[in-house]
Amino acid sequence: MLKKVTIISCALLCILCITACRTPKSTIAANDEPLALQKEQVWQLTTMRGKPTKARITISFNTEASTLSGQATCNTYGADCRLSYSTSSPQGCLYNIAVANLSSGPTLCPEADMNVETRFLSLLAKADALLLTPYNLTLLQNDKEILHFELR
Repeated sequence: MLKKVTIISCALLCILCITACRTPKSTIAANDEPLALQKEQVWQLTTMRGKPTKARITISFNTEASTLSGQATCNTYGADCRLSYSTSSPQGCLYNIAVANLSSGPTLCPEADMNVETRFLSLLAKADALLLTPYNLTLLQNDKEILHFELR
């Protein structure tokens, strides 16, 4: 009996792992590929290093042009961004990410807002992985969450 339960449990776990990164049924492609960032998606920052933030910071990806862009607390920003699919798990789809040539506008703003923006841009530049689910995007550094976004 225990052997049957173990086999069934393993089979269910395999099915879960295989389907973890599939897109929702309403957007399944013919080849049923893992989740991918969409050009029109805008992601809103919710935490930095695990601490909630009320800063109005967004990020968007253009995988065709290999770029990212967004609005920080005071300035728009942009960077070159190379993404490569790594693996799937029940937590989401993991991508390797390399951010380069990060730049932002010259607008000055209150010191507290500039400090948040500077910290955000510094963390963004350090990201080495991206974990994607249908409604959440997490940037990681050395397998630790540094920035978390929710689909807006």
